[in-house]
Amino acid sequence: MSSPWKPSPTVQQLRQANVSVNGVKEIIWQPQYDFAQYLAAGQQSIKFFQSPAGANGKTQADTNMQAAGQFPAGTLFALTGIEIPFQSGASIYTEGAAPIATGASYADDVNAALGYGAFLILTIGNKPYLVDAPLEMFPSSGRLYVSSSIAIALPAAETVGTFSYAAGAGMPYDVTGLYIPSNQNFDVTLYWPALVPLPSGKAGRIGCRLNGYIVRNVQ
Repeated sequence: MSSPWKPSPTVQQLRQANVSVNGVKEIIWQPQYDFAQYLAAGQQSIKFFQSPAGANGKTQADTNMQAAGQFPAGTLFALTGIEIPFQSGASIYTEGAAPIATGASYADDVNAALGYGAFLILTIGNKPYLVDAPLEMFPSSGRLYVSSSIAIALPAAETVGTFSYAAGAGMPYDVTGLYIPSNQNFDVTLYWPALVPLPSGKAGRIGCRLNGYIVRNVQ
């Protein structure tokens, strides 16, 4: 039969069982991302990181933001780089009677969305901290690898199949010395000087990925 009284834990034992360590921070690699639709007819601006997952139709496939336009209390973000990935709605493979019409490929969509005078502004609080162009300067570190072989049936229907794929390439766009504290509003906005329709006529998907470290309280 057990005793109704149990010995009280010591202060040291309570400290060892504590799930939170006051005054201690942890630093983890955790990029922040946000994706939006690029309209087939084009648009003149897209603002990222304004809706968290679960709001305004956003899911974790679209964003990993936890709050609208800011990081939650106790969290700061150390920014190290920016990427602008773009995916065309066009098919990578096209098949048709020769000659195939030009100006409607996946590669043409990428060139239209990331070029043509498009530029990026990173704003923290009320100040722009980065303005740069074109968007091709912000290549994605991940992309689809395409390998293909082509079969041509001649001369009956002269069916020709072609593959077209493109992605931004070049040096990673590094950012140093920028720290976004908790509860500080920020955004990344892409601008185009005019509507730039996608040659394929199909909507695409464009995103912004902020590489960096989350600094937060240990729990």
